[in-house]
Amino acid sequence: MDSILPIIVTGDKTDWNEEEGDMPTIKERYVVDKDGKRIGVILDWEDYRKLLEELEELESIRAYDAAKASGDEAIPFEQAISEIEAERNR
Repeated sequence: MDSILPIIVTGDKTDWNEEEGDMPTIKERYVVDKDGKRIGVILDWEDYRKLLEELEELESIRAYDAAKASGDEAIPFEQAISEIEAERNR
């Protein structure tokens, strides 16, 4: 197995525009092996945290869209909780 000698390639800091709700423009910062093949990325902790928040929001949107497209009848939250609890107590 070839040993990997990482080289860090840096770029500008990520530009987050939270006030307008835009997705971030991420400047590439990555690690390459001795052949120049990209093998990893480098993120500031804050950039990483914000990307996770964006991912969680996207997952929620997809779940909402799937529920909406299912055609199932919408029920109040309290009713759903009651039905779930009743099912657990059986």
